[in-house]
Amino acid sequence: MRIWVLNPPFLAKFSRPQRSPAVTKSGTLYFPIWLSFATGVLEDAGHEVVLTDAPARGLTETDILAMVRSIAPALIVMDTSTPSIENDIKVAEALKAILPNTVIVFVGTHVSALPEETLMAAPAVDAVTRKEYEYTLRELAFVLEKSSSKESDIYSGIAGLSYRKGSQIVHNPDRPFISNLDELPWVSRVYAKHLNISDYFNPNALYPMVTLITSRGCPFLCRFCVYPQTMTGRKFRVRSVEDVVEEIRFVQKTFPDAKSIFIEDDTLTVNKNRLIAFSEALIKSDVSLPFVANSRIDLERLES
Repeated sequence: MRIWVLNPPFLAKFSRPQRSPAVTKSGTLYFPIWLSFATGVLEDAGHEVVLTDAPARGLTETDILAMVRSIAPALIVMDTSTPSIENDIKVAEALKAILPNTVIVFVGTHVSALPEETLMAAPAVDAVTRKEYEYTLRELAFVLEKSSSKESDIYSGIAGLSYRKGSQIVHNPDRPFISNLDELPWVSRVYAKHLNISDYFNPNALYPMVTLITSRGCPFLCRFCVYPQTMTGRKFRVRSVEDVVEEIRFVQKTFPDAKSIFIEDDTLTVNKNRLIAFSEALIKSDVSLPFVANSRIDLERLES
């Protein structure tokens, strides 16, 4: 199945994937890490996937509308955010006008928090995902591929999905959070295939950088932090230290120009013993890239 995973155009250098989506004075642009995980999961399931980051590439709506004709996807997955939601709906409507039989699904923090309001405002959107969406999309793609019908009833068994059924909005039960994060493909492999790391910039890290995660979820109740509230939940889940270190080795080999790694965990420092084990594994490894974490912990300094 051909699938287009799209970070849609909006303002120039609009950083939709970050926790506070914005155009920043520094020109910060976050990697589309959620879309990249989804791309990897869909590719591992055998689908032909195109990942396009329009703001990072400087692509306009006109460019996107020209691309959709050549890609001709059966499923379009579009990222969203609260500041850009009206624009995102407009882009979806334009894409639907060109390919009316293509299924369009919205993902991201805004639609996870407001699935019903989004669907009511966006008749061109067939469904939205809630919370972690990699496996929801994988199941949706499987159902669409096997079904000869695009009627809404085919969505009824897909956990984590909200969709329109006639004049009603249906919310399927939540999908359980992914417990074994080592099952997820490395986002760095997706970056290597679909993205250019020189497009992305974070003033907290040496340029160019690569963004990874080592965990998801946070047990704390900070009201300002959007991901645990809308995407990853309150249960702290981790990748194995071995898996993370092996991916870092891959990054170092695959991106020789990379000068740092930015760790985009909800809270890297939840488990002190794990953090120490991770630091010791890095010290013993052949990894030479410096690290910066969104928890404002410089892992280079932990050696001392």
